[in-house]
Amino acid sequence: MRLHAMTTTLPRPRLREPDTGECRRVLAVLLLSVFLLSATVSLANVAVPTTAADLDASLTQMMWVVNGYLLAFAALLPLAGRLGDHLGPRRALAIGLLLVAAASAVCALAPNPSTLVAARALQGIGAALVTPQTLTILTRTFPPERRGRALGAWGMVAGLAVATGPALGGLITEHLDWRWVYGGIGLWAAAALACTPLLPRLPSARTAGLDLTGAVLLAALLAAAVHLLLEGVPEPLRRLLGPAALPAALAVLAALTAAVALQQRRRQSRDPLVPFAVLRAHQFLLMAVTTGALSCAVAGMVLVTVVQLRTVAGLGPTQAGLLIALGPAVSVPFAVLSGRLTDRHGGRGPILAGLGSMSAGLFALSGGIAAGPHWALLLPGLVVFGVGMGVVFAPPTVLAMAHVPQSLTGAAAGAMSTLRILGFAVGSAAVSAVLQAGLANADANADLAQTLQPTDDPALREGIAAATSSALLLPALLLAALAVGCLYGTGESSRRIRARNRSAGPIGAPGATDGIQAPKRVRRRGGLREGAGRHH
Repeated sequence: MRLHAMTTTLPRPRLREPDTGECRRVLAVLLLSVFLLSATVSLANVAVPTTAADLDASLTQMMWVVNGYLLAFAALLPLAGRLGDHLGPRRALAIGLLLVAAASAVCALAPNPSTLVAARALQGIGAALVTPQTLTILTRTFPPERRGRALGAWGMVAGLAVATGPALGGLITEHLDWRWVYGGIGLWAAAALACTPLLPRLPSARTAGLDLTGAVLLAALLAAAVHLLLEGVPEPLRRLLGPAALPAALAVLAALTAAVALQQRRRQSRDPLVPFAVLRAHQFLLMAVTTGALSCAVAGMVLVTVVQLRTVAGLGPTQAGLLIALGPAVSVPFAVLSGRLTDRHGGRGPILAGLGSMSAGLFALSGGIAAGPHWALLLPGLVVFGVGMGVVFAPPTVLAMAHVPQSLTGAAAGAMSTLRILGFAVGSAAVSAVLQAGLANADANADLAQTLQPTDDPALREGIAAATSSALLLPALLLAALAVGCLYGTGESSRRIRARNRSAGPIGAPGATDGIQAPKRVRRRGGLREGAGRHH
């Protein structure tokens, strides 16, 4: 007997659709939080030399000040997304902001490096709790016809914060003190926390217990992966195993991956931490990978440009930070335009145009570095890269979240945020490796750490310029390849976009799916299976 596909539309909650004023207030609070957390990634890095001198910290301790935040952030993101599903996104966001504010106060008053490292890890935990909730609240509050513009503003502010963080950190460190960097983060978090009552009280989406075993395994996997990318094989393991240390570390990573996959497969019927139904939606998966690749490219661009401007062009930290912020500043109007185009016509065009522009900007930056040491030669590449960044950052999130039921928005937002931070770590690690290899090939007698200070040595400057020019080709080629993949993997007609927007009513309850139909029996074609958004 042959089963025919039958579809039923999930019942929509009868909720009042938020008016324009309410949407603007919600967006303002979310953007306040997003800017804070995105800037925190790079804001404190500029203060590392001053902090080390004041606290008499070693290089290893200062590396943990930087990487401890990223490790905690990346490891807790999937669990944080699920916590938002269970507690309600507004409550989870408020708890996260409270943790960030408290941890920042401890950082500002830290009497020794150990206290600073511990407080930075706590800061990362709070940031992990906040980040996916901003996407969840935005997706569940804004109606589909306005969601692209809102997500465009979200992506624009996140990119602007990451790139302007070094400039802000340099200004504060030069004119005040490194402690005020953390004090400012704490005050900003407290201000955002005070504004959380303006956010809608969205109902929690899940009722079953949290998958704590999966959370521990996945946190261990992500922490190990990010540690390996940022710091390489741990020193004790290198001393113990010698040349076999790297294969052993990769074997441990593979074993953790297999353990997570097996545990989550058994958990699928009981509210898993990583719903495989979300990962089987090919559109969501492609857009999530695109988001990670964009973070990878931005991280690589920032690192290479900082090295070039500081060492070869001889600029100070504040001047270099302001020049790097040029790209995000240019991206602002294009992000708004891209969001509107995505709402009306779908995201395929903006994604392809943005990826192409970012790739062209990186090639232009590489050519500018090869042409000479003056900072003005980098301006065309920075502008073109910024245009592409503004165009492309919102559409992948719009397309990804449109294919996820509201009951799984927390898990989906956590997955996308995890890939974003992993992309940042991969980009930094890969470009650092290419830079170091380039320095070695150029016979420049320097370590990568030395390239963050101006130098008058012509041989070193020439070697650094050659290495930075080559390093930019890696993310440029990655974005070009990704554009080809998206050419065949994305696309939704303008007619379908408008029909979907008209049919989708007010959203906000956990059962709403933004116009997505729930199949009783369907063939698997990259979509979500029956029951993916139901309570178990």
